[in-house]
Order: sequence, then C-alpha cells, then structure tokens
Amino acid sequence: MANRQKRWPVRADIEALDAQLADLERRKTQLRASMSERFAVLAERTGLMELDIPDATLKEEFRALAERFRGGRPVQSVGSDAPQARQPAGKETAHGA
Repeated sequence: MANRQKRWPVRADIEALDAQLADLERRKTQLRASMSERFAVLAERTGLMELDIPDATLKEEFRALAERFRGGRPVQSVGSDAPQARQPAGKETAHGA
C-alpha cells in the first residue's frame, strides 16, 4: 500500500468554505424574511394586526398552534428566550426569532 500524506486544507479550500457559509447565511436570511412576510400578510388578512394582543399571549398561542399541527409534539423554541440552536464550532450568532 502506498503511504498517503495527510493533505492540510489550503487557503483556497478555506476561502471556498467561507464563501459557501456566507451564501448559506444569505439564503437563510432571505428565507426568514420571506416567512416573516408571509405571516405578516396572513395576520393582516385575518384582522389579527388590528387587535391589541400582548406579545407573550401571541407567543403562547403560536406555540399551541404549532403543537397542534405537529400532532401534539412539543415545539422546540427558537429566539431570545430559548436555548440557541446548534451552531458550528466558532460560529456563534446572536439574532432574534
């Protein structure tokens, strides 16, 4: 068997991975914005925006709704009051819901 030396990543490999990560972050941001817009339009169309409902109450109602559509499975929270989702090592972010 031929001995193979371990190839360490070169700068180009790291730069390519950084570019992929940046693209994925951009796509994730766009997806979140699109989803937020979708919910805002639905809230407006259903008259929810006209009501003065405290955020805590809305949050609980949305959790209950999500749980209902998940077949009773509890909802894993995301956002500022919940544990952060797994982050790649060295890539900690602090963003809201």
